[in-house]
Amino acid sequence: MADRRLQIGSRNLKSQIPGVALIDFKYHVASLVAVFLAVAVGILIGTSMLDTPSVENQIKTLKAQFDRIQAESRSLNVANEELRGQARVLESALRQVAPAAVQGRLAGKRVAFIISGRPPEAAVLREVKFLLATAGAGVSSITTFAGNLLPENPISRQALVDEAGLDMSDPDRARRRLAARVTREIVLGRSAETLRVVAQYSPGVTLDGSYDLPVDAVVLFAAAETEEEARSVGEGTSIQARIADVLREEGIHTVACELETCQVPLIPYLARYNLTTVDGIDTPLGKIALIYALAGKQGHYGTRPPAAQVLPELDITPITSPGAPPDH
Repeated sequence: MADRRLQIGSRNLKSQIPGVALIDFKYHVASLVAVFLAVAVGILIGTSMLDTPSVENQIKTLKAQFDRIQAESRSLNVANEELRGQARVLESALRQVAPAAVQGRLAGKRVAFIISGRPPEAAVLREVKFLLATAGAGVSSITTFAGNLLPENPISRQALVDEAGLDMSDPDRARRRLAARVTREIVLGRSAETLRVVAQYSPGVTLDGSYDLPVDAVVLFAAAETEEEARSVGEGTSIQARIADVLREEGIHTVACELETCQVPLIPYLARYNLTTVDGIDTPLGKIALIYALAGKQGHYGTRPPAAQVLPELDITPITSPGAPPDH
């Protein structure tokens, strides 16, 4: 009778706790034994494998491979240092022969520099100007577009709007229009009053040099800080794009340049405006390519796309320059 009551009580307990199944003790003990057996077998297998010759051989093989990779890395470092040394020697040699390679190629040409974005270092501009002078050309002006072209002061802004004929309903379009107007005046050598007003009131335009005569060629130094800014050139919605448009419309011989060290290449987008391009203008090869490009060797030169070759075909026939126009 007691056994029967115990069974009935057990069934009642199960029915009083819905969703809970009581665990049979013998199955619980069996599960624990199986877990401990599995752990013991794993320890036994692992210990036995560490003592086998095959594992020792694998360790030796891995160590040998690691040693070989280290030796190859040291060898590559030595080879790279040798290549860097050779590159420095080659660059030094190119610097020495560059003047002879460009002598008299641009006799009597007036060249304007237009800088859009972060300007190159002064040393780069100085070296380019020196090589242009050696080629017989003179840099008549250096114009820089950087930052906001429109003044915040209402009076200054209105004076600029009136002189340049800007529509301020769309400020971004007004900035592009102002850059286009200044670029056209640089190329054509006219409207000195407009350039005077721009120089006086625009915080983002710097004018340096002589603007009273048309120029024969333009060197466009362009730079972008972000990929979005570079893409805007390709889309035609940036100041650089409008400058390139005007240079193409006026048919002025233009070479667009950028530094070898630039982080965001802009040349691939400027090439779409049918401009001759040179990347690495801060290298001797880039400067030589610039002189020959200005002399009529149109194309894309450098080491990055869309460059088809590093240098134009060089003409080593000596040319005697009758004299360059005075530098500003």
